[in-house]
Amino acid sequence: ELMTMQLPPPVNGGAPRAEDIHSALEAALQAKRCETLLIGPGMGRSPYARQVFASTMPAIQRFGIKRVIIDGDGLFHLAELYQRQSLDWSIEWILTPHFMEASRLMGVSVDTIKSNRHQAAGRIARQLACTVLLKGPATIISDGKQFLIETNYAGPTPRIILRAKDEAGREVTENVPAGYAMKLEFGRPAGEQLPGKIYLCTPD
Repeated sequence: ELMTMQLPPPVNGGAPRAEDIHSALEAALQAKRCETLLIGPGMGRSPYARQVFASTMPAIQRFGIKRVIIDGDGLFHLAELYQRQSLDWSIEWILTPHFMEASRLMGVSVDTIKSNRHQAAGRIARQLACTVLLKGPATIISDGKQFLIETNYAGPTPRIILRAKDEAGREVTENVPAGYAMKLEFGRPAGEQLPGKIYLCTPD
């Protein structure tokens, strides 16, 4: 069920007071208990929006919210206000950045994000204690320990090339251009080595 709420008006043309925002949240969220909050899409980057975001984030737990999805302009405010600090571990956080939003969250260039998207998704997830859906040529989902690559979409996708030997000992190659799911699971780094496993599920 979708719930909407009216926020308090700005004070003297500026941002609303934090206590007024908390009162509005209490009126909306305590009237009917909610488990998931979506914050960010369409909220803008004005001082008003910044104050709404800054006032809402610390108050989420006391309203019984278990899961928070941050998208759109919410990711901009998150990067500005939290500066790569860990979020509240008692809440399930889901972030959905594209390359530019991910670069703000990490404080690195877009080219750095593109050069190693798996590393970027994992780093954001570990730093902020969240699940990241890094949008791009194939959406990469990571909680900092595991990775899932989702390729069922209309755009170009990375190809999987499978090589094996048949009964006669001849090498057989198969291209899997789409429709597969890949999961990468990493252990603890040991020196310069990063142990892990790769799970691949092909369409057939």
